[in-house]
Amino acid sequence: MEEYAMKRFMAAIIDIVLFYIFNSLVVLLLLACLLNSNLYIFIDLIFNFYMVIMIIILFAYFFIADYKFSELTVGKKIMNIKPYQHVDKIKFEFAYVHTLIKITASILWPITLIYFLTHNNTMFYDTILSIEIEN
Repeated sequence: MEEYAMKRFMAAIIDIVLFYIFNSLVVLLLLACLLNSNLYIFIDLIFNFYMVIMIIILFAYFFIADYKFSELTVGKKIMNIKPYQHVDKIKFEFAYVHTLIKITASILWPITLIYFLTHNNTMFYDTILSIEIEN
């Protein structure tokens, strides 16, 4: 069971690292655009807009992974973790709710970690939505 917990942890780390690499590239591109212009007055506005864009991109990443790729993010593919549902096809509503709960769990990561470690290595959003993970 410890091996499964480590695989799940590493899959989450891979997804986070990929997101931060993408995030860093967007920041560098944004800074390059700002340095080439005289729009220093709008830096606060642009960075607030940037935060909204990053939240939308994070939501899109998890939603597409849930809806189009049967909950397989890049991290889960690399770590060979296979989640499965008791339905043939994942519905739009399920993917939307799962994505919202997953992003909330990411924000509340200490609570999510405690739940994961104390409830047989399952995430609380998997329990809520009846998702099982193959070892």
